[in-house]
Amino acid sequence: PVYDFIYTVDYDYSQQFNSVRAASPTTASRVLEIGCGGGHLLQYLESTFEFVIGIDESRDMIEITSERVNEAHVAVGDATAIPFDVSFDVMVMFGPVISQITADRRLSSVFEQCVEQLSPSGAIIFNYHNATKLEDGRESTHQYVHSPFTVTQVESTNVIDGDENIYEYRVQFEIDDAETGCTRVVEDQLQLRMYEPQSIEKRLRNCGFEAIEHDGDNLITTTAYRSAPKRSV
Repeated sequence: PVYDFIYTVDYDYSQQFNSVRAASPTTASRVLEIGCGGGHLLQYLESTFEFVIGIDESRDMIEITSERVNEAHVAVGDATAIPFDVSFDVMVMFGPVISQITADRRLSSVFEQCVEQLSPSGAIIFNYHNATKLEDGRESTHQYVHSPFTVTQVESTNVIDGDENIYEYRVQFEIDDAETGCTRVVEDQLQLRMYEPQSIEKRLRNCGFEAIEHDGDNLITTTAYRSAPKRSV
């Protein structure tokens, strides 16, 4: 899939990993990544934590991940239907996982399930785009090269009428193969919701999280603990 190509070529997952390691409780050993995609972050997590699981809605991504990781377990699933009846010390949701949840009640359900499946000192770590920072009508172009392929990505975000915090995200990928001379165009469209840190914090506290920290400006990383945090070094 084209998304896995881009994340492989362009993204440095060590920054996400360092955020998880720094925020994790001291005794953390069991980690769940929700929306694990192609398993890039799982590779970092399995090298540090004793028991690691990754789930994703896409069966194609899970197949890619199963070939990429060594010790981590993977399965099809999402944030509202975690297919494991075990507790975790850390639950991670990076990328569009939170932003794809456009309904208030569904987001609260996700946080409620996280509380139920976290250990008493556990934490969830996730990111999302700040609703106060994203501009309507924004367009951008990016190019990614890894021989023999060149991928040109054109993306745009537009407010959906009636709700200023829900955006229509459109993306087009033009994939050029230098070996065959062939060009392929792939398009995708999503509805994404942007949240304000204050509204996220209110939901988390209503679901039983005691300590909440936010970091970032445009892309916010939030860490929420069931109880006062005791981080690993």
